[in-house]
Amino acid sequence: MPDSSQHDGSAEILRRWYELGRKFLAAYPEGRTPHGAIPAFAAENGVSLDEVQKAKRFRQLFTERDFRMITTPKRGTPLGWGIVRKLLSVGDRSERMKIAKAAIADGMTVSAVSEHIGGKYQRTNPRGAGRKAKRASSDSEWWVRVDRKSTAWLQTVDDRINDVADPASPALGGAIEESLSRMSVMMLRLQKALSRNASPSV
Repeated sequence: MPDSSQHDGSAEILRRWYELGRKFLAAYPEGRTPHGAIPAFAAENGVSLDEVQKAKRFRQLFTERDFRMITTPKRGTPLGWGIVRKLLSVGDRSERMKIAKAAIADGMTVSAVSEHIGGKYQRTNPRGAGRKAKRASSDSEWWVRVDRKSTAWLQTVDDRINDVADPASPALGGAIEESLSRMSVMMLRLQKALSRNASPSV
């Protein structure tokens, strides 16, 4: 058996996020989160809204077996939270675990994993350029698409902030404020839609 004591810290951090996701899903098992539940949960546990979303997705995408594989591999370097966060953007389990195994075997950095995922899943296809996305066949499919795009957007922002030499620069601050302004408008529209959907029919 390999000596994994040097990696106990990473495993413990991942376990905390994994358990946080489990706790959230146990509190809201139906898959539909009441309005205001995520901010309240975040405040109660001392984490951000984004961290709640990532912890929830971590628990949803990684089985207990997957978790053991990335934290206590027989060979290679266990994954840290930074790499796991990147893997959350890979929806297909087979592909996600293939990348995870490669990262463990090769000791890949967060940047290397991010570039690998970006090159594999975000490369533009000239033939598909300009094509409109196929209309969702149901409301549930539409919401799945929104969730995926939201997750991808959050990771893009996170990557950009981490790569900027001066995160407090006025240029970055202005871009963030502009983006937040657009998001606020969209959130209001979504909240109205949820309110209408939650209202009892008469």
